[in-house]
Formats: sequence, C-alpha cells, structure tokens
Amino acid sequence: MAANGRPITNSQDINNIVGLLQIGEKVNIEFFRGNEKKAVTATIGKPEQAHLAGEQLHPLLKGTVLGATQKDQVEGVLIGKIHTSSYAWKAGLRPGDVIVSANRYRVRNLDELKQVVDPDNALLINIQRGQEGFFVVLR
Repeated sequence: MAANGRPITNSQDINNIVGLLQIGEKVNIEFFRGNEKKAVTATIGKPEQAHLAGEQLHPLLKGTVLGATQKDQVEGVLIGKIHTSSYAWKAGLRPGDVIVSANRYRVRNLDELKQVVDPDNALLINIQRGQEGFFVVLR
C-alpha cells in the first residue's frame, strides 16, 4: 500500500500523509483488494459537519436541525436551526442552544444523544445557553 508514492504500513502513516495536504490537493492511493492491486485518486475536501433533522431523533424535535458544537463552545449537541412555529420553539429552545444532557445522561455528540433518546417517551434535556443552564421537558 502507498499514498503519493510513500509506503503505508499502518493507519498512522495514511493519517500523517493526508493530514499534511491542503484542501483541493490530490492524493494517489494504491491498495490491494484481495490479490488485486488497485489505485485511486482522491481530492482532499473540507470536512463536513454532521447534521440531523430533529424529527429523526424525536417527534417533538421536529423543525430543528442538530449538529456538532464548535471548538470554542461547550461540548454537546448544537441546535443549529429551529423553525419558529415548531413545538421545540414554543417549549423555549433557540438556535445556538447546546444540549449537554438528555434523560439524565451526558451527551457530547449526536451519536451519544441518539443512544439515550426514546422517541416514544418524554425527553428531558439540559440546555446550555451562553453562561446559563436549564432543563426543558418535551412531552
């Protein structure tokens, strides 16, 4: 295996090679699939932030778009967008709010939030808004 002609012996090698490239640069990767040698060229792109429509998680979050927090924010799930006619808006949620716990479990990302949410039951969320923290129950 090789990337841009440099041998790859483990995952750290590929991380180092790709990590030093700029967005828009190309990397040639050679690898084996079974006994067959293959080669592909990939273009380094800007990392995409994971987003999720709130209703995919819980019906009472319909009208929200959830995503990852930025580096300078508290770790949790960011409410990126929210429709002003949604139940979530009427319950007091606002864009920029960060969900730091749900149903009494600490959540740092969308995957952790998905694990603790039951779409058939009420949802207790701890919100961080600026320097303030508060709980909201969606039922």
